[in-house]
Amino acid sequence: YQRRVHGDPVITQAGEEMSRKLGASLPPIKYVITSPFMCCIQTALAVCTELKEEKVLPRLDNGLSPPYNSTVLNTKTQVEILTPKELENTFSGRLDLEFPSPVPMPQWGETAGKGGEAGRRLTSALTRIGDQYAGSDIALVTHLDGLQAAVKSIIPNVCVYRTDYCCYLHLRRTEGSQWFIAGQEGVEWMAESALPKGDPHTNR
Repeated sequence: YQRRVHGDPVITQAGEEMSRKLGASLPPIKYVITSPFMCCIQTALAVCTELKEEKVLPRLDNGLSPPYNSTVLNTKTQVEILTPKELENTFSGRLDLEFPSPVPMPQWGETAGKGGEAGRRLTSALTRIGDQYAGSDIALVTHLDGLQAAVKSIIPNVCVYRTDYCCYLHLRRTEGSQWFIAGQEGVEWMAESALPKGDPHTNR
């Protein structure tokens, strides 16, 4: 695939191979929900090729997008995601476009960082998607900020200081619908109080 817009790069061949290996290692997954950004779509497609369930097609959810602003996306102009028609032309039936994103794209210029709009959106998306697919095993493909929001929504006052490529959290819910982290790979966090004063991680 070619880069479609500045600030939204595609994954490398090595990244695709890692995503396939991740897919092969996962337990049976019924649904895969992904951010509409190209890197996540490609990761989701690679994961789906190796899942134990037959023909799982990724669905898009705009709520899993990264902070939608020029600083995070490293661009001076607004990033435009592909339209459904463009997605169909690009991926030829490999995405489940019969189920469009239930939420619109966030407003360009939304705030990021601690207490920002993007973090609240991503936390809300986690709860919403969990409710929508309650009782099913699902995989969410998102960005660094999505992982950070998930961890912080479960363990307050921590900072995520390490995320490897193709890292993941294994989240589960109690009968009272409370999330907890059942496992993880390639993600590390620590208490904000343990950080040196002025460390930039405290603002994430």
